[in-house]
This record gives sequence, structure tokens and C-alpha cells, in this order.
Amino acid sequence: MRMNPWTLARAVSKAAKENIREVSLWKGFAARAKEVSAKLQPTDMSMILFGFARMRYRDRELMSLMAKELVPMLPLFAASDIAFFLSSYARLQLQNAFLFNIFAREVARKVHDFTPRELSEVVYAYAVAQFHPPLMFDVIRKRMFEVARHMEPWHLTLVVNGYARLGLLDTRLFALLATEISRQIGAFPARPLALIANAYARLRIENRFLLEVLGDEIFRKRADLSPQGVALVVNAYARLNIVNPVLFDYFADAVPARMSEYHLHSLCLIGAAYARQQHTAPRLFEAMGERIGQLSAELYPRAVASCVFSFAQLGVRHGPLLYHAPIHAERFASSYTCDELAMLAQSYAHLSINNTTLFQTILGQMHRFAMVAIDVSGTEDSSDYHGEKAFASQPQGEVKGSGAVRDGQEYVDAIARSEGTSEGRTAPPCRVVSLVWLLQAFAKLHIFDDQAFDILGDQLGLRVEELTPPMIAHVLYSFAQCTYFHPRALSAIVNHLQLHRASLHEFGQEELDLVRVSLIALGCSVDMTHQHSPEPVFTYRPPSHLQLATTDGAGEGAEVDAPVHMNFNVVLPSSVPHKRFQAQTIERPPFVLPDVGAAQGTGQGQQQHDANK
Repeated sequence: MRMNPWTLARAVSKAAKENIREVSLWKGFAARAKEVSAKLQPTDMSMILFGFARMRYRDRELMSLMAKELVPMLPLFAASDIAFFLSSYARLQLQNAFLFNIFAREVARKVHDFTPRELSEVVYAYAVAQFHPPLMFDVIRKRMFEVARHMEPWHLTLVVNGYARLGLLDTRLFALLATEISRQIGAFPARPLALIANAYARLRIENRFLLEVLGDEIFRKRADLSPQGVALVVNAYARLNIVNPVLFDYFADAVPARMSEYHLHSLCLIGAAYARQQHTAPRLFEAMGERIGQLSAELYPRAVASCVFSFAQLGVRHGPLLYHAPIHAERFASSYTCDELAMLAQSYAHLSINNTTLFQTILGQMHRFAMVAIDVSGTEDSSDYHGEKAFASQPQGEVKGSGAVRDGQEYVDAIARSEGTSEGRTAPPCRVVSLVWLLQAFAKLHIFDDQAFDILGDQLGLRVEELTPPMIAHVLYSFAQCTYFHPRALSAIVNHLQLHRASLHEFGQEELDLVRVSLIALGCSVDMTHQHSPEPVFTYRPPSHLQLATTDGAGEGAEVDAPVHMNFNVVLPSSVPHKRFQAQTIERPPFVLPDVGAAQGTGQGQQQHDANK
């Protein structure tokens, strides 16, 4: 194959447009491109690489060689050449820090030469590569305000998804983009609508006007949604806690009819969405259970934990799923993260199922909870109880191309595929809510294991600053129910309450009642006395059976359960000869702690999987 650079570039572009997939031909193109790489002009380089990217043929040696040859010619690259070059790396999901860094300066310098299409491609390319040059994005942001009105639907889709991938939240820019999306809403196909909803959910942007407009348009084009699009839509509305009964009721009836088209990942997201919204759909979940059984060979730990958790939150007892999940956990225990094991424990406890296989497996893995690296930086997202982020927020593997012409729909299809597939994941550190869930499950199902309690107590004591008021109340209640006194955990919690008295304002009345009775049951001396200081610690309304001295000047007719400003003083037992003790009998709390409420403060106390990041 003896072609000059100009002819080679046009031959590659033509073969890509005609979708010619003969491997020997493309190997010949690659070999010739390496031979003449030093003679290639910027336009020829970008056309050759884009042709390979369109066909999803990844020749790392060729792309590395091109990256080296472009340095002397960098000033000669036009805006369109830069967009083609970067898009090639984005399509093949290749990262080259050197390449993206040197192009960032050129993009910023020539930003006014970029068309809206090229600008959106650059943003998405940097998002796929997970590079965020601040100065370049500042320049692009300013340019966006000038060209936003000229952007077509797929341009807007690329920009919104690019910012979502990078986790960049720009309120003013997204308000402008929302205006343009709403103005052109009728021109959007179904898939971009689902991707935009998913992007807004990932950034937690609750633009209710836009989401209402999106919801109406999605419902009108519901027949055009792919299974993955359905999953992204319902998951987005659930993560943003926006109630749309029309969509959820429709999909609850429509999804079972097409259940054979749904893959495991989509089922996980749909289940997580309905569980978060507490939207009961017996027919849907029955069909999902059957489909999960058919896809049993594809099951992996996160999917098992997410599906079981979603079914449990809605009280759906699907026999085959609940029977085989513990067997899967036992067989692949080392592949399960601590969070996934805790999710299974919490799910079975919620359904009051004491599965010996599952809990023996969890007890055998308890040492991993103690070895997990502890992150007290406060960056964990305890709302992701379904783990949607683990499913929908990371680029996923290589995708196959269609060889279509270079238009926006091809990019949108690529985004959709990357948003809707799953791949291997790295085990995250154990979240503190997982420790609470395990302790809660052991207490509810009467599982007593001193070694497990010691590990959980030690970890909770170390991470007491991460505990929310509902978690603290539930930890104390669970230890009391298990009749287990753990000095380190209890002293850490008590010290936290007494040293951070301002946090007591965050406790609800029922939580304070539960904390008090639990501490008394654990043998602690709880002294609740009147607060005479100008700034009371917190306000407590004592139960009617608790006799308190009336305040100064209060008459005999004063109500016993009137709000009283109280001090909160707790004295732990001076000596504890045995951790296991004969506890006082305590009644169940006057309220039921939500099984996910401690972690679901945001809607991940889930987003909790998740399902599903």
C-alpha cells in the first residue's frame, strides 16, 4: 500500500464512511500511516485518527506516534482539526495526559474559531478523558454564553453530559442550557432526553421546570425509549426525589411487556428508582425477578446487592432471588465489598429473614470491616444506598461503532452506551452506614457474635464523627437489644454528645427518648437536669411517665410534658467485668427508625444501593 499522505487520509475517511470493516485493509492503513507520519499535515492526522476511531479500531502505537509528531505542528492545527483529534481519543476512550494538556492551551487560544458542534465535542472529549484544565474551561464557559442559542439538541446533550462526567456544577451556565433545552424540546429525540435527565440527576440540579418539561416530552416519545433510556429516566427522577406518577405508572405496566430486552444493569437502576420512590409495582418486580433469574450467569456482587436491596425496601419477597442470593454471596464472598455485604444483611433483616448461609458468610468476612481504610473526610455520599453511581457515573469499556456519518446522533449513541453498561469496579472503603446496618441486622435477627460486635464497636467508636443523630440512636438501641456493652463505642458516642452539645439540636424528640432508654438499659447513669444557663443545650419534652421537678415559679397545674430545657449528662459504669450482661427490658422505641433513614438523609441515607457510584 503505497499512498501519499493526502491520498491515505481520504482513503481512510472514505472506508470509515462506507463502513468497510476488512481487518487486513485497516492494518494496511495503520502500517502506511506509521511510515508517513512525519509527512502528515494536521488535517491528514485528524482525518486518519478519526476514521480509526469511527470504526473503533484502536492502534495504540499509531496514536502514540501521532501524538509525538503533532508537537512541532501544533500552531498549524485549525479548530476543526483539534476537535477531530480529541474526538478520536474520546471515542476510543484513550487517555494521554500530555496530548490533552498541550491542546488545552490551543483550545483556549482559538476558542472563537470553534463552531458550536466542535466546542461541544471538545468538552465531551475532555470529560471522557477526565481532564479539567481550569483556564480552558473558563474560556469555554464564556464562549458558551455567546453560542448557546446556536446549539442543536445533540450539542446541548454533549455539553451537559460532559459537565456531568467531570462533576462540574455551574449554576448560571446550566440555567442557560436549561433555557435552550426547553426552547428546543420538541426537536430532541428520546435518547438525548434521557441522557439530559440523567446528567442533571448526577449533578443534583433540581430544575423542576426543566424536569417537568422533560417529563412531558419523554412521555410523548416513550415508545422510542430503549430499555436503557427507560432506566436512566426513572432513576434520574428518583435520585432527584421528583414525583412523576404518570411516568412511573406507565413504565410499571410497559416494562414487563418488553422484559426480554432488558439487561441486568437496566434492571438494577429501575429497581433502585422504584424503591427510592417507594412506588409499589408488584407486576413489574415479579417480571424483574424472573428476568434476573434468566440472567443469573451475568450476576456480579453489586447487581445482587442492589436487586435484593430494592426488592426488600418494597417488601417484595421473590423466593428464587432471596434463595439464591446468599448462595452467590457465599460462593463469591471475597469479591463482595463490605458495603455490599451490609446491604444484603440490611435487606434480609428488613424482611425478617434469618438466612443462615448469608449471615455465616458475613460473619466469616467480618475481619475485612476492621481492615478497611477509614475516611473521615466527610466526602462519602451516604445517600447512594442503591449504588447508582457505581452503575451510571463511570465510563465503561470499549463500545462498538456503527460507521454512521459524522453527525451528532453517533456521539449521543456513544454516551448512551457508556452510561448504560457496567464493568469491574474497585472496592470503596466501608461506609459508616454499612456498620450501622450490620449492627441493626444482628440486633433484629438476634444474631450474637462477640467478635463481630467488637469489630463493629471499634469501628463505630473511631468514626463517631460521621454518625448522624438517627444513626447514633439506632447504634445505642441495637447494642441494648443485643445486651452488649462496648466501652469504646459507648464512651466515644457519649463524649461526642457531651462535647458537641450543639449537635443535640439535630435530634428529634423520639430519637432523644430512644437514646435515653438505650443508655439506661446499658447500665449508664443518665442525668437529665434543668438548664439554668442563658443558652440551653437542647429542648426536651419528657414523656408523661417521667417525673421531673417543676421549674422555678411553675404552679401545681403545670403540664408534666411541657418542653423543658435540659442538660444531658451521662456516666458510664466504672467497671464492666463482662461485656455481655443481663440488660433491663426495654420496650421498642415509640417510632420506627427507617431502615435507610440513617443514611438516607439526602435520598442516598440513597442515593443507598448506590443503585446503584
